[in-house]
Amino acid sequence: SVPKILYHYSSMEVLEKITSTQRIWASEAPYLNDSRECVDAEELILEELNRRAGRNKRLQATIASDMQLARSASYCRRFVCSFSEDGDSLPQWRAYCPGGPGVAIGFASSVINEIPGRVGLDDPAHQKVDASLWLYKCIYTMKDKMKIVDNFASLYLSALKNGNRYPAGSLEAYLRMCAPLFKNVSFREEREWRMVFSCGDDAVPDPRFRSARGVMIPYIEVAVWSKNTDFIKDVVVGPNPNWELAVRSVKRLLEARGLGNATVTPSEVPYRH
Repeated sequence: SVPKILYHYSSMEVLEKITSTQRIWASEAPYLNDSRECVDAEELILEELNRRAGRNKRLQATIASDMQLARSASYCRRFVCSFSEDGDSLPQWRAYCPGGPGVAIGFASSVINEIPGRVGLDDPAHQKVDASLWLYKCIYTMKDKMKIVDNFASLYLSALKNGNRYPAGSLEAYLRMCAPLFKNVSFREEREWRMVFSCGDDAVPDPRFRSARGVMIPYIEVAVWSKNTDFIKDVVVGPNPNWELAVRSVKRLLEARGLGNATVTPSEVPYRH
């Protein structure tokens, strides 16, 4: 089940922008910090299918052909906004707030789930752009990944055996779902959930860009405002030498933006920047 609160680690400046614009940024998946992003899922199912094919050259060729079809059919631009179950994690303070004290913004997961399947990015004509949206927990361990791989591999081979008109459909569904969710086990401590937006090349206007890690990262803005629920429920102020002043300033910011019901607490991590 989805935790009631999911945390997004960021700087104080980003918190101010989110509360003023009521939007969050979703970055394009290939530019994220896992160099194997969107690669592991395809390699794992190919290895499993070829293992099951054994020395059957005809089946191997069919698998290769269908995987190419599935890869083309499932191609899309994926934009990701990352959240964590953990609102006070030393590794994440170090990784995502390296420039100094930051915050972990606790969003109400119910609000995230209520975001309609439209990206909150206005093109020059101020039109909204259709896109699919879903929220899922990332998968880290090989055991958990292989459970999914085995299931889809069996679905595909069964479709081949039964003469299905489009057996590659199960591979296409697998790639759409798993490509942005399979992460290297070394990132497991992040306990990440992802809000993923998928859309075609011509379905999203030219994305905006931000600089990080020596590259320009494309991103889109997503509206998170809810008329029924405060979209921010909790803010953890990261390790900070002036934590009392920092907590007070965040409280005042939230009150000024109509989010005064959110709790604000200092991190319990004894870490100095």
